[in-house]
Amino acid sequence: MALPAVRTGSLRLKWSKLDAGSPWEPESADKTLMAKQQGWIRKRKYADGMTWLFCYLVTRPSDGKRVENSQRVGRLADFPTERSAWMEVARLGLEKYIDCPIGLEPIFQQLAEDWRLRELRKEGIIGKKAGETADRDEHNLDQYVIPRWGRCLASSIIPTDVEAWFEVLALTPQGKREKPLKWPTIDKINSVMSQVFAHAQRHGLISSQMGCNPFRSPKFGGVRCKAESDYEAKVVTPEQMIAILGHLDRPETKLEWT
Repeated sequence: MALPAVRTGSLRLKWSKLDAGSPWEPESADKTLMAKQQGWIRKRKYADGMTWLFCYLVTRPSDGKRVENSQRVGRLADFPTERSAWMEVARLGLEKYIDCPIGLEPIFQQLAEDWRLRELRKEGIIGKKAGETADRDEHNLDQYVIPRWGRCLASSIIPTDVEAWFEVLALTPQGKREKPLKWPTIDKINSVMSQVFAHAQRHGLISSQMGCNPFRSPKFGGVRCKAESDYEAKVVTPEQMIAILGHLDRPETKLEWT
């Protein structure tokens, strides 16, 4: 008996790995393979009660084997049906954790999700990021990069288009604050995209030829970005410094900064 498909966002809900006797229990090896490729859900008991887990396969870096991993979806008390659990999987965007094979013409989002999974928060010593750096890079990826470049073929992204986009970010209001981005922020966005392409070449997801990476060194035609801010240091005289310190030492000024 086939499980009704429900489309929510970008995730097409198929079937979950269920207990024996479920009316939605898979009927064939083909469906089992489908679950391994697209993920499945199961229940597990924790201290706070029965909990839904979204399970998926990833490649273990140490030996290249495909192993199971999982992400917590929510308590059974909050999501009493399998369908409601799948809806929460879609809302949380947990499908991004699935280590899907990437074809010969990947879109940028496929490369970005592979980088997110393998590199962004990796353990170990080589390439490990500080937590705040990883949070910042992930925010820039999700807030700016993927909405603009996610559906583009990686091979279609060229330096001049990226540079033109950087100019737009610097000149037009962005985000909740509705202000243009500062160039140091844009430089961090540039860094994220560069890391994604470098990761893709390192893992053979795209050609290793220099021309296939739009973020190659600018001297070889790669993306250019203004790294410096518009801040200009001001030189003050000793007398001016004394006046500034005197102003900061006033009670009302101290109150403003506490």
